[in-house]
Amino acid sequence: MVSKEGCAIIYGLHVSTAQKMLDFDFICEREPSVVAFVDPWKDISNYKLFFGWKEMFITSYPDYESIPDTILKKADTVLNYASFRSAYGATLKSMEIENIKNIIIIAEWIPESQVRKIIAYNKEKNKNIIGPSTVGVMVNGEFRVGNTGGSLENIISSKLYKKWSVWFVSKSGWMSNELRRIIADNTNGTHTSVAIGWDKYSIATFKDIILAYEKIDEIKMIVLLGEVGGNEENEIAEM
Repeated sequence: MVSKEGCAIIYGLHVSTAQKMLDFDFICEREPSVVAFVDPWKDISNYKLFFGWKEMFITSYPDYESIPDTILKKADTVLNYASFRSAYGATLKSMEIENIKNIIIIAEWIPESQVRKIIAYNKEKNKNIIGPSTVGVMVNGEFRVGNTGGSLENIISSKLYKKWSVWFVSKSGWMSNELRRIIADNTNGTHTSVAIGWDKYSIATFKDIILAYEKIDEIKMIVLLGEVGGNEENEIAEM
């Protein structure tokens, strides 16, 4: 999925999220991971952010077509902040970009019929899609996509600045920070953490996540945080 070489386009003008991602990049000593915004409601505009103590500008474009190829081709991830009314269309547009491999959908309450259509279309496109209603994905020390991980203080105390050996997957975004801290207190720390989203119908399931990563040698433990309702936890227990 996401990696240290990856970069993101943020669909929606969420400058504060971009700054949190850049702060994480800086303490992990990697290049800035946010390359552009897409905001259909505005013309091309520049926004000042910080990478450490240095100022930098990130440009917002009205659509993917107006992003220069040199910038567009840097990105392998779209962080989709479109509302539940427009997230379906924004996701389909993102799926059409060849070099985009990962799509993280933040919106809650996307109609189940639209989620099913995304899943069906993805059988052709074969993208990594997390959500809806996720807070994001984090590979420790490499790539933070979204607001997951909390404040810099929490990132330090939970040892999220370095990749360790516990894979963590959760439905709840709100509980993810607490669980990462507990894991850090009782093991060497997390390797990667994914919040698949708490909507009734998620695109990626617990089973998808665990089967994708159970054979990675550097992962020694998988921690799963479920919620009341549904039968996915029973499926994992049977596995």
